[in-house]
Amino acid sequence: MKNQLFNRKLFFSLMAVVMCLGWTAMSYGAATVSVEPATMDSPAVGEQFTVSINISGAAGVAGYQVTLNFDPTALKYISSAYNADYMAAFPGISPSGLASDSSIRFTTLGAAQDKDGTLATVTFEVIEVKASSITLSDVVVSGDGGASLEITTADGSVTVPAPEPDPEPEPDPEPTPDPEPTPDPEPEPDPEPTPDPEPTPDPEPTPDPEPMPDPEPVVPESTMFKITLTNLTTGEPGMGGQIFSPPIFAAHTAGVKVYEVGQPASQALVLLAENGDTSGLAALAAAAKANTAMGEGLVVPGASVSVVLTADAMNSSLSLATMLVSTNDAFIGVADLALFDEAGMPMSITRELRSYDAGSEQNTERASDIPGPVGLDAEMDPPHSNARVPTEGGVITPHAGILGVGQVGEAFAWTEPTAMLTVEVYVPEPDPEPVVPPPPLPTYDVTLAAGLNMISVPLMPTEPYTAQSLADMLKATVVIKLDATTQEFVGYVAGVEGGYDFGIEGGKGYIVNTPMGGMVTFSGTAWANPPAKMEMAAEMEMSSEDAAAAPKLSTAKGAWAFVISSDLQDIQLGTSYTVVAKNLRTGVVTTQKVDNDKGYGSTVWADLNRKDVVEAGDKVEIALIDENGTVVSGPFERTVQTSDINNAYLSVQMRVGDVRPKETILGQNFPNPFNPETWIPYQLSRDSNVAVQIYNVSGHTVRTLNLGHKSTGSYMTSSTAAYWDGKNEAGEHVSSGIYFYVLQTANFTATRRMVILK
Repeated sequence: MKNQLFNRKLFFSLMAVVMCLGWTAMSYGAATVSVEPATMDSPAVGEQFTVSINISGAAGVAGYQVTLNFDPTALKYISSAYNADYMAAFPGISPSGLASDSSIRFTTLGAAQDKDGTLATVTFEVIEVKASSITLSDVVVSGDGGASLEITTADGSVTVPAPEPDPEPEPDPEPTPDPEPTPDPEPEPDPEPTPDPEPTPDPEPTPDPEPMPDPEPVVPESTMFKITLTNLTTGEPGMGGQIFSPPIFAAHTAGVKVYEVGQPASQALVLLAENGDTSGLAALAAAAKANTAMGEGLVVPGASVSVVLTADAMNSSLSLATMLVSTNDAFIGVADLALFDEAGMPMSITRELRSYDAGSEQNTERASDIPGPVGLDAEMDPPHSNARVPTEGGVITPHAGILGVGQVGEAFAWTEPTAMLTVEVYVPEPDPEPVVPPPPLPTYDVTLAAGLNMISVPLMPTEPYTAQSLADMLKATVVIKLDATTQEFVGYVAGVEGGYDFGIEGGKGYIVNTPMGGMVTFSGTAWANPPAKMEMAAEMEMSSEDAAAAPKLSTAKGAWAFVISSDLQDIQLGTSYTVVAKNLRTGVVTTQKVDNDKGYGSTVWADLNRKDVVEAGDKVEIALIDENGTVVSGPFERTVQTSDINNAYLSVQMRVGDVRPKETILGQNFPNPFNPETWIPYQLSRDSNVAVQIYNVSGHTVRTLNLGHKSTGSYMTSSTAAYWDGKNEAGEHVSSGIYFYVLQTANFTATRRMVILK
């Protein structure tokens, strides 16, 4: 190969570029940055060679940046790499002019190693054999304190010697003279020659075609892209699947590789893969003048995060990175993905992404090797190591998954691909159409007195009223209507769960109780059924004057409309019930069938002549009867209070089976005879303090059972009756024989006999 190179008479001399670093008062000694090799035999056009940027005398150097410049008409940039020992960042290639790039920039992140070595390498391809130069510029070297150190540089060059001249040609020999010719005999005369035909003229030469001009380079226009990263793992966050750390996205110069499989990870990438820390990558992107965006928050299994990023001719490639937080040093990334096609048009991209091992830590993926406690109980959980265990000579490789290398837990395992990337041109949402408010509806004001009012709804509302919504609007406690079919009053009580609700119609009258009174505004359109007369009574036409004339309930002692509201428990489906209410002062009875579906019943007293139907102090008896006329709950007696008059209703709870006895009874104990315990049943017609005394045949008291205050009701079962364990006051079992027990209340006494048989 070398002989072939010399046969071509091609020779490149690459001169070393030496930088002498002069330190300030905080001297760290002399350091030299140079290009190696200083000289080399160059290959022919199309062949490649590699140079390295080396440092010697590096003690105390904390960081550096350097730009390597070259002649793009002689050399073509192929690739570059860096030495991770010096924590070098990825190189940024700065375009010069419109034809090609002419410089490569390197920047460190963090402290350099205190030893000589290679900072970075660059591979070129020879595109033309010509003299050219390679120079170092923008060189900055910093010390421990971060201060820039004074430097000087010397440039190098690539030279080509002139080719050797071709040898002079040998002169031709002198010609030998010909001998005297022997005269030929007289020739016979030639016949007359036949004239030659006229020669055909040669065709005009075809001119060479004009050379085609080189196409103008395509320059992409600035474009906004919507970039979405979707987590394809499955599981409950924190209990399964994988959670992604907030990802970083960057649009940068084409050719930049934030990572390469098989190469060591940069310190910036290690920060992300170990801790989800994007600060290093963000700093590098800022130094390279890339456009960056951060995803908001963690990306849990099945979720997505989207950002909007601008790309252009300068920053035309996409890179991203995010950490799998349940791992030691796993990450998902994209490196140098082109956002424009060869015609400079933006592309739509959908790509499945896999996870990688950054190679920065020993990947046991065991709970004991992942920083932080696995559980919350320090006594139950073993101690955990918070120390990272670096991998010697680790490089980036496809990740084998948690179960492939450790025992964190099956729920946290994943299958590839781990994520989905979608890229599309961002299209802003169009501004919403302006909302044109509808024209205002007609309104009508009605004045309500504090107390009972009779009203009709003057306008048909947009949303139909119900008794509940009308009560809410008017701040009414009750809404009463006259049922046209049964000619009975039906009442709705505000705030009662499951209460009877009904629709409000136009042209009908309603009794409402508004304790606060005031003015209310109705809005809507004319009723489809214009009011002819109010169904309650033709003579009771409503007006604001009528409403204002109603008495104020705050001073009223009676009400001309009143509702008994009943909340019913334990009703049986298929059985018909009726609520019966009786005013014990007036003797007037009102009834109302129960709506079994809602478990609610009510009865209404109303006098359209506005005569009081209930007064404060009245006693009201309420009962629930079944379809056979049997009382199944009650009767209960309630006294109407002034507050009940103000609200125009009284609420009573009733339970099927809660029957109030008409008389007090002492029942026979059971079992009888007994040994050693028995139950003594009874029922009360009114509330009272209750005691049961037990005597022997001699009349001496054996035991007193003080049962305390008991409400009206039946106490006839083993769970409610009085209980005697067969012991006397001293706690001793009594002997066999006949005993007597006496029930005593405030106004009742009864005695029965029982037998103990052992």
